[in-house]
Amino acid sequence: MLKFVHTLSLVLLMVVSLMAPPAQASTCSLVNGSTLQPMSPVVASPVIQGSITVGRDIPIGTILYKSTYWGSAAIPAYKCDVGGTGYLSYEINTAPSYGLSTWVAPNGAKVYLTHIAGIGVYASNETPGNTGGGIPWTGSGFSLAGGGVTGFMDPTGNATMTSFVLNVVKISNTVGTGTLTSADFPTVKYYFNSTNRFPYLQSNAVAGSVVVVAGTCTTPDVYVDMGSHAVSELTGIRTGTAWVNFSAQLTNCPAFFGYNQYRVYPFAGTSTASSLASNAINFTIQAVAGWSAGADLGVLLLQPDGVHPTATGIGIQLAMGSNGANVINQNAYPLGSVSVTATPQNYSINMSARYIQTNSTTAAGQANGAATITLIYL
Repeated sequence: MLKFVHTLSLVLLMVVSLMAPPAQASTCSLVNGSTLQPMSPVVASPVIQGSITVGRDIPIGTILYKSTYWGSAAIPAYKCDVGGTGYLSYEINTAPSYGLSTWVAPNGAKVYLTHIAGIGVYASNETPGNTGGGIPWTGSGFSLAGGGVTGFMDPTGNATMTSFVLNVVKISNTVGTGTLTSADFPTVKYYFNSTNRFPYLQSNAVAGSVVVVAGTCTTPDVYVDMGSHAVSELTGIRTGTAWVNFSAQLTNCPAFFGYNQYRVYPFAGTSTASSLASNAINFTIQAVAGWSAGADLGVLLLQPDGVHPTATGIGIQLAMGSNGANVINQNAYPLGSVSVTATPQNYSINMSARYIQTNSTTAAGQANGAATITLIYL
């Protein structure tokens, strides 16, 4: 029994003697990749400005505005006393108070509601030529050089890693109006993570504001007097009466500013504003009673009123422009477009109509027709 205890004690002593000393923690610090001197985190000051118009029919998920902060003259790098593993992460520093949206960004970013209905915002880690990922974002681990050797945050040794984008996005079909300010946007930090962690980019609250305009035009009904005609005026299939010119009015239209972006280049001391896309009003035309045979002719079937006899062998032909300049092809989509401007004003869709013979035999009667113009706001 005494011999067994002695053997056990000897084994335990051998195990203790083989244990490795505890690993030394890697402590890292932020340095300027050019001067190799200690540096403070890059402080980003994103800017927003201008006005955007959100068309009613712009698809959900469309980016309406981008505020981009690109780079810094100081190239961020790190020094660590011993080797180890590190990783980079973009994190939300402060979030707007309106909560998270249920709309899901394709890059996985957290999308925040704003105080304007139907408008959301999110941050992404885009760099020039790279759409990047959504924030929050965590990169894969990489090996750290020890012994005070300098390593770059970006393997290419440039400043684009100190970049991010704030995106304004349409998140529902119903969109309100108002002014976006700093209270509607998150702020971000970009961290180096190892045994210790430190930010090497952090953003201030955005400066400036963006006015959001949404709305549609007023579209009064249009009544076109086609006049009275004798059946004898029509002498065969596809012959017609004189064209009657008319206009569909679009009144009280909002200003159409398009969707915009603003970029800040602090290392170059410049900033730029440009357009992502222009607004447009497209339109289609639907025949209430249906179209006559021959899609390229744009002929409305007559619409009986249930009281008076309806003419037969006749339809109403529609054309864009005056005097039948461009006969409507109802297979075309979109049928037409209205050029819009950045000032509130009225617009006109100029059209023309005439009676046209559609059958070899005709009969007199009431010859009314109706069509609906559908406006598509983009």
